[in-house]
Amino acid sequence: FGVPASKKMSVIPSINGLVGYFVVDQTSGFKGTIKHVEELPQGPMLTVVGMTANNQPSMVDEKSDREENAEVLIPLVETWITQFKEADSCIYMELPEGVIHLND
Repeated sequence: FGVPASKKMSVIPSINGLVGYFVVDQTSGFKGTIKHVEELPQGPMLTVVGMTANNQPSMVDEKSDREENAEVLIPLVETWITQFKEADSCIYMELPEGVIHLND
């Protein structure tokens, strides 16, 4: 899952500069904050802490369908980034289905 050098990635100030950025996955609805970035041989890996939707349906209420403070590992793949808003410190992504729940 390497990250090619291109216009999308060139707007990112630095990989470690992403700590504190907000991540929104438009596929699963996951929202969280980048807490750590690890440089791996395959490319950068984001550690994001946030709220993830639980796949198990619940009749109680919507809040019970969410797991707060879930730690999720997300590879930084250029093609998954849909928008990068530096002014808002936010990265919008469309992650492949199941990426958010790989650590469950």
